[in-house]
Amino acid sequence: MNEVKQFDEIRVSEAMVELQLKDAKTDQAQIQIHRLSQNIQNSSLQLKQKFDIKGSEQPISGCLVLPDDRIIIADYYGSEKLMEDNINGKHIRDIPTSNAPFSLTAIDTDRIAVTYTDKEYLEIINTTGNSERKRMNCSSGCSGMSYQDQKLYVVVLQQGIVVMDLNGKTLNTIDVFSVINTTTASDRIYCTDIINNTVHCCRPRNLGIK
Repeated sequence: MNEVKQFDEIRVSEAMVELQLKDAKTDQAQIQIHRLSQNIQNSSLQLKQKFDIKGSEQPISGCLVLPDDRIIIADYYGSEKLMEDNINGKHIRDIPTSNAPFSLTAIDTDRIAVTYTDKEYLEIINTTGNSERKRMNCSSGCSGMSYQDQKLYVVVLQQGIVVMDLNGKTLNTIDVFSVINTTTASDRIYCTDIINNTVHCCRPRNLGIK
């Protein structure tokens, strides 16, 4: 048998690609979302679960699901309190607030932030059963709110979206008006314009927010 000198040849080449990898932050309100590859026009929603909210007959102004599957509901128009349910809709307890709660955002598993439209402050509330609360003053009443990367994005009426840290220090202000609600996702800020019936989208870095 003849001796084999060579089987084949392997070539290795390097190429630069644009790929961003981010760690999922499971202890925050906003969880890492994988982008959809399909056109949004081809997407459809499917109802997975429905349950009745006990204790209120009025429209609900805010709702969030905590990382441990507890549901916190803001009953602004009804009983003016927070209601805590489990993921199956069973009522657990009521959480008293200093005023009628309008919007909610989760900071971590235990803490949430709450706004009150007719009060010039928002509160950070511990939902684990103790009475720990932190009040942060604003220049006017607050409506919608979102939390991401250690920052609160708060819609302050007649001022715009105020970006602040968890100590209440203002980091930046986005000059938008006629906005009621806002949310953040990845590197974008979304806010609802009730005058023009539109949803605005912007990038924080384009506004000087890091």
